[in-house]
Amino acid sequence: MISFIRGYYTVTVEGLDTESFLNYLIRNKIYVYNVNRMEKSKIQFNIDRNNYKKLKKIHRSNKFKIKVKKYRLWGALVGGFVGLFVMLNTLLPLYGFMDIFKGVNEIDLKNVSDANLNLSSQTGGLTDEIIESYDGSIMKAISKYSGIEGLALAEFDFLTTKNINNSKITLRKDIESLVATIKEADTFVGKYKTYLGSGNWSSLTQE
Repeated sequence: MISFIRGYYTVTVEGLDTESFLNYLIRNKIYVYNVNRMEKSKIQFNIDRNNYKKLKKIHRSNKFKIKVKKYRLWGALVGGFVGLFVMLNTLLPLYGFMDIFKGVNEIDLKNVSDANLNLSSQTGGLTDEIIESYDGSIMKAISKYSGIEGLALAEFDFLTTKNINNSKITLRKDIESLVATIKEADTFVGKYKTYLGSGNWSSLTQE
């Protein structure tokens, strides 16, 4: 881990009897790790910065062909941030619309008709299966506990927010409000039917 933070080198050595080269390094207390044989006459290993300085002294005084590639932590961090940015923008619509979809799927109108009206019953349970598969996926678990989901939803809200007639409209939040209003309306219809049957109009007016 320390070598990764400070920076390390990947060294490729090509030539006859590469084992003797490794033995030479060991005898001179030049420590290497992650040694891999790529071909019969080619090996590859990692070495930290301090040991690489020792290796440089014998770089030009041996019979082997040596190639060196340098790695640093900042490169890995830049790559990580770029990868995160790409992933967020790739999965952005999925997080946003799945959140909307889950909210709409919760609408269950029990009072506006004789039969319950909801997406699950209308699609034969397909919407429930989609949500269950999404919530149970590895991607969902990783994005939730790593905070990626929250970042993606925040970016989704930012990109789907518009100012119309001096009013801010945010797609996901406004649909949430609409869903809540529909649920309240259905509840009110249920109370209306109850009061209509009992004749208790004063209670309905108070509601």
